[in-house]
Amino acid sequence: SSGINAEYGGFLYCGIGRFTALISPELLSCLNLSSCNVHIVADKSVSMHALRYQAQYEQSREKAMLALESPVELAALLYLNGSVLTLINTEQNSCDENVNFVSSMMRQALEKDLGLGMALHLARYPPPPSTPVAAPTPENKKKAKTAKGKPEPGPEAVVPDITFNLPETLEPGTYNMAAFGVPQVCIGEATAADKGKK
Repeated sequence: SSGINAEYGGFLYCGIGRFTALISPELLSCLNLSSCNVHIVADKSVSMHALRYQAQYEQSREKAMLALESPVELAALLYLNGSVLTLINTEQNSCDENVNFVSSMMRQALEKDLGLGMALHLARYPPPPSTPVAAPTPENKKKAKTAKGKPEPGPEAVVPDITFNLPETLEPGTYNMAAFGVPQVCIGEATAADKGKK
């Protein structure tokens, strides 16, 4: 499925095959995307039909034109046409993994009002369940006073140990999407800016 939402200034493609095999770089270079600032391309889903179409398509294309269809080249082309942030799959993936990952990322962005870069990070590394904050003890509330009315210097601050818990298995689909551009962009920011100009 794909959609262009002019109200929110974004473009989302989540489908089978390579996106640039459906909309060629020649066509993309002619589009004015200044009002469509965010592009999410969750493509490269594998199917037998897509593989056959892709093989026939690549045989009819010149190598120089195929080189323009890589994720980095596509992001650069969209940037030159007005894109502020582009999220693109870098490798092949399944339809289910694409849909689940994009759904998780968009849920993080909308429910928590986050930039898409942070939403992408939280979709990869979901936060652990929140732990209740311990109530302050009476000893911490009371501070001894010196003769001049200044608190006595307390013990040096102890820096807690920071541990990184990596997942046992690195799922390729989790790290497939790459971001190019300004990661702080939020959904709907472009709309607010455009309405203010009117």
